[in-house]
Amino acid sequence: LAVVGGFIEHGELPEEAAAREVAEEMKLVCGEFTPLGKFRTDVNRGMGWVHPFLARECRALPSQAPRLRAVGDADQERQDLKTM
Repeated sequence: LAVVGGFIEHGELPEEAAAREVAEEMKLVCGEFTPLGKFRTDVNRGMGWVHPFLARECRALPSQAPRLRAVGDADQERQDLKTM
């Protein structure tokens, strides 16, 4: 299980950040985000708040649908390795 996460941009609401991160990381758009609370945490060695959501009614972004081949495929970073 991989949790989608990221930072809330200036002026952005937690639910807007959740929707943006799901779109960026999973290439999904979701119709409903249910808030699961607000928790103090030490994520990435910096004190902050976590705003978890349960995302429902999700579907692939139209431009991304053909590229999805396996569970988690959309969340894998593509990198070109170079040797020196």
